[in-house]
Amino acid sequence: MKNKRFETVIIAVTLIFATFTLGFFIGRNSVEGSFTVETQNIIVEANDTNSDEDIAVININTADLETLVELPGIGEAIAQRIIDYREANGDFKTIEDIKNVSGIGESVYKNIQLLITVSD
Repeated sequence: MKNKRFETVIIAVTLIFATFTLGFFIGRNSVEGSFTVETQNIIVEANDTNSDEDIAVININTADLETLVELPGIGEAIAQRIIDYREANGDFKTIEDIKNVSGIGESVYKNIQLLITVSD
């Protein structure tokens, strides 16, 4: 009876040691600190031909309201703010300048940056 109890204690101690060792090595190989992963979803419609034509982009310096609302994340209110900003401050110098318009943050900008231009 004593022998069986001793074997049970040895097995339990061995399992605890093995679990601790495994946890130690797994914990050592994990990433410390916090991190974020950013993804970007851009939908581009494919052309039926296999040509190397450029994708048509919208010139934010000349686009009207109807054209601006075609951009993802841009509704009529933000499109009007883009036009108002352009009229008050002149043409956008870079596409990044559109982030100065109220309602266009980093996430909206990332969705439209490849779809807009400031030159013809």
